[in-house]
Amino acid sequence: MKQNLRPSDVVLIHMREKPIFYAQVRVIEQDVKRGWYRVTLQSPFGEHQWILEDVHIFLGQTWTFQGVPHRMERVGERYQRPRGRTALRRVK
Repeated sequence: MKQNLRPSDVVLIHMREKPIFYAQVRVIEQDVKRGWYRVTLQSPFGEHQWILEDVHIFLGQTWTFQGVPHRMERVGERYQRPRGRTALRRVK
């Protein structure tokens, strides 16, 4: 399942295969270690920064923190404003 996460996407964080909380991706930047990324998320609990492998971010594979399985699933695409002027029409 390819996710192609980008900043502004909304993700659902799963822990032990149960949905835990929603977060918005703020920044995805490459880490010094090849194939790893620093992901900054904004959630109702504050800002989090995780260092994850590309397969966890872009393919949605499970990883563990202290032996507890976690997974990140994209649930909403980023919002893009329409370009140009939009004409409003009166409905009769």
